[in-house]
Amino acid sequence: ASGGTIRTGAEVDHVLVRRGRARGVVLAGGEEIYGKLVVSNADVKRTFLKLVEEKELPDIFLRRVRNFKIRGSSGKVNIALDSLPEFPALPKDSPVYSGDMHFTDSVERMERAYDDWKAGRWSADPFLDMMIPTTLDPTMASPGKHFMSCFVQYAPPKVNGREWTDADRDGFAESVIAQISA
Repeated sequence: ASGGTIRTGAEVDHVLVRRGRARGVVLAGGEEIYGKLVVSNADVKRTFLKLVEEKELPDIFLRRVRNFKIRGSSGKVNIALDSLPEFPALPKDSPVYSGDMHFTDSVERMERAYDDWKAGRWSADPFLDMMIPTTLDPTMASPGKHFMSCFVQYAPPKVNGREWTDADRDGFAESVIAQISA
């Protein structure tokens, strides 16, 4: 609406800063893109400690960014759907599909998921907070298609003390899909 362009699949190498302002980005392949505004969806540390040169930022700001604690306890899985899912407990035209759905049946189950998080692993039986936004805005997907956005409570920042791998992410997503399918 305001003339902006969203470019996907374009890895940013660094942000171009001129006279104290972000003026554009340099992509991994060397292409430079300029704009009136640069928006980052990366976390604060990745944005300001990896994408922006330190010399461009005030020392006090850098110190605050370095000291900022990021220790999330949730994960997110987005799932592309060929059609609206069917849940045995819901009629196909239920307004619940357009709301926020929580997948758990007991506080004890939530506690077990939290215990898994404390042990540095994702839960095989996660607590899910799920939405299907295409029920409210069909333009968010191709005609007749949907997508599901799942927030997963208690996903550890590291798996057993190490960084997440692609295999970990796949296993995490599979546990979410298994929970929804159960």
